[in-house]
Amino acid sequence: MFFWSKYPLLRILASFLTGGLFAFYLRNVFFISFGLGLIITIVGIVVYFLFHYFISYKNRIYTGVVIIVLMLWMGFFMTYVFINTNKIPSFILSSKQSVMFIGDITESPVVKKNSIKTIIHVIQYKDSTGLKPTDFKMILYLKKDKKAEEVQHGDRLVFNVRAQTIQPPKNPEEFNYKRYLGIKKIHLQGYATTNVWEKIDENKGNVFLIFASNLRAKLLKIWEKGNLEKDENAVASAILLGADDKLDADLNRKYASAGVSHILCVSGMHVGIVFMIVNYLLFFLSKNRQQKAIKTIILLLTVWFYAAMTGMAPSVMRASTMFTFVALGNLFRRQTNTYNSLLSSLFFLCCINPLILFDVSMQLSYSAVFGIVWLQRPIKNMYFPKTKLGNYVWEIVAVSLVAQLLTAPFAMYYFHQFPTYFLLANIIIITFTPFVVGASMLSLLISFWEWGYEYISILLNYLIKSMNYVVAFIEKMPYSTVQKINFTAWETLILYLVILFLASAFLYKKKSFFYIALIFIVSLFAKSTYEKIYTLQQKEIIAYSIPNGFLINCIEGNCAYMIGDGITLNDKNKLAFHVENYHIKRQIKHTKVVTDDLQENNFLKIGNFIQFSGINIFIINQKIYYEENKKEKLKVDYLIIDNNPSVKIKNILKMIDFDYIVFSSNNSKYKIKKWIKECDFMNVKYKNLSENYLRISL
Repeated sequence: MFFWSKYPLLRILASFLTGGLFAFYLRNVFFISFGLGLIITIVGIVVYFLFHYFISYKNRIYTGVVIIVLMLWMGFFMTYVFINTNKIPSFILSSKQSVMFIGDITESPVVKKNSIKTIIHVIQYKDSTGLKPTDFKMILYLKKDKKAEEVQHGDRLVFNVRAQTIQPPKNPEEFNYKRYLGIKKIHLQGYATTNVWEKIDENKGNVFLIFASNLRAKLLKIWEKGNLEKDENAVASAILLGADDKLDADLNRKYASAGVSHILCVSGMHVGIVFMIVNYLLFFLSKNRQQKAIKTIILLLTVWFYAAMTGMAPSVMRASTMFTFVALGNLFRRQTNTYNSLLSSLFFLCCINPLILFDVSMQLSYSAVFGIVWLQRPIKNMYFPKTKLGNYVWEIVAVSLVAQLLTAPFAMYYFHQFPTYFLLANIIIITFTPFVVGASMLSLLISFWEWGYEYISILLNYLIKSMNYVVAFIEKMPYSTVQKINFTAWETLILYLVILFLASAFLYKKKSFFYIALIFIVSLFAKSTYEKIYTLQQKEIIAYSIPNGFLINCIEGNCAYMIGDGITLNDKNKLAFHVENYHIKRQIKHTKVVTDDLQENNFLKIGNFIQFSGINIFIINQKIYYEENKKEKLKVDYLIIDNNPSVKIKNILKMIDFDYIVFSSNNSKYKIKKWIKECDFMNVKYKNLSENYLRISL
């Protein structure tokens, strides 16, 4: 049975995180000076110690209340301070010209198709009075060339660019890149051509992170000289060193559809495999407490050296921190348990970075580990195979089932899909993984021995090729993935409550827990039924804001008619980023790309004229010739100007009568600005799709 007294850190952490959430969502509502916050914190600590020493054990509840309130405040204050430090100078935000910056590269550069992406810690900028100190981070894209490809973690650059703020999403349900970077305290980005930047120094910043980044870069170069093929090199780099930027989108999709994408993200499982290998080699250090202490130290040094091999990737550092707390807790064998060790590691990470709570990989890794610690053994004890092979398979099934169960709500919320054959895929792939990790490490260790390295890399290549083949085969199986799952944040929370109460009913044999879970399940089904009924009745027109593109959706029920330029309609990446999430939200099951004339139900398209549920739309995408003496004007509700036609608003008004004019993102900024001036002068209503989307509810 669950007892609060066994898990004091759970109450502390829950209070701390709640305070952090308040600070994050109310950050623009409250203003608290650092001095006042510090005074409140000191007073709270003093009050706690007074209660602790002068309140009797019988009245300990009052001390507990003080701790909870103090932790709420600490979470709020630490998050508030974290968010509001490293502010960007107003001169940089308001400048419409290029500004000179000096800064250090703080992460391993990422090679893109046409650029090199770097994260810069800016330490100085130049205004009208000269160089001034500052302290913030920004993204700098360097034009891809030989000079840019040589930069590395720790290099100090001087660059002259126009820094731009990260734009919020311009379409409904679009991925919020601004919020994603804001959590990492990055609010600016810039692009530098070859002639506007120079490297002026190196090895600047955190010595350990620079060492780790350079170590990973050297190890990656070793594999580039080996016998690994392109995909196999990418998978090996991702599995062992966390370098997932080499993976192409198709290979990533296959692993995700098979339910084993966690293999490609260096995490607790990979750290555990490294630990398992080293622990096996140190089997002789287990006779007494001193030997066990030496063994633990060696294991932790190995784990953190492995973290350095991955370039101190955030996910590996989290996993290593988690493992460190668990290993030390087991070594000292005090009145602790694995839950408190995990909670301690999470609390430690949240104190360093309160916004880590919003990190998706952190949410997935901790939910998986907590699930394994909580439910793996009870599920494993439900069945006892009689053979070693059966026991091995059943252990993998139990771990995979629990990990998938506890991460499924997050996965469905963020990625809108669920892998059907995850058990089959995990049984096979997890069997491969220790051999792949072992062979990868061995190939790096003996890279100085040319003959041995050659044959180990050939073996590694075949191992990964076999693994890729299995993943591709499972991904092609019928119904391998349930896609387009629409889950809100509240539904995700309710689903976790369902899992919590059902698992508790199973573990503690409590009918009341089962009934509570049943109530939550019924509420989810009721909401799902309501949404399906609403979906069948929905009717709207939406014009998306797509960079250098044009796209309209006419939505009726669960069907969407898509009209746009050929490049946008055929660009799967653009559609996935800007449109797909909204289709999932609206439960669109059928999409019809309309390029020719079509008449169907309430939809009609003839040339550039579109009629949908009584709304008339006309698209101007070329030069219009008109007759001034024409008696009747074309009457439409919305007029859309697309693809830079040479027209003037006053001339359009002579031949077309419209309520609203819309400028697509396919037009040049110069022409849009010119048209907007005309609209303002003639009091014409307009919408600029370069700034935001347009939705017409019917």
